[in-house]
Amino acid sequence: MRFASAIAVALLIAGSVYGVMTTWHTGRKVVTKRLAETEVPQSFGMRSEPFWRLAMDDFRRDLDWLHIKSDEMLELLALPVVHLLGAALNFAMILTASRPVFNLPFRSLKEVTESRDMETTMHLEPRKQVGL
Repeated sequence: MRFASAIAVALLIAGSVYGVMTTWHTGRKVVTKRLAETEVPQSFGMRSEPFWRLAMDDFRRDLDWLHIKSDEMLELLALPVVHLLGAALNFAMILTASRPVFNLPFRSLKEVTESRDMETTMHLEPRKQVGL
């Protein structure tokens, strides 16, 4: 049983890494194509903007792309752990207060933070127990 679950986890991680790497490769092709399409001015006179502006803009675009992809990777790695913690907390709350805390499954980490904020404003009171 442990071997099968270890294989399942390994396949899940491999699939996540493959998805991120193919997205990274596609993004790099787009950036390379943009760099090839940009025209360099041929005049050697006074330029209206510094020579490094184009390189800095490309660097900023690459950095923004890296931030987006790192957020996606964090979500892919953290969401299964959050599901396990949410399920354990739901189990404990069902035993004690007769109602769950979270609505599972979470689709993104944004849903986790939204449900956490919603729970702080909501007061959970246990249901009335019927006496025999």
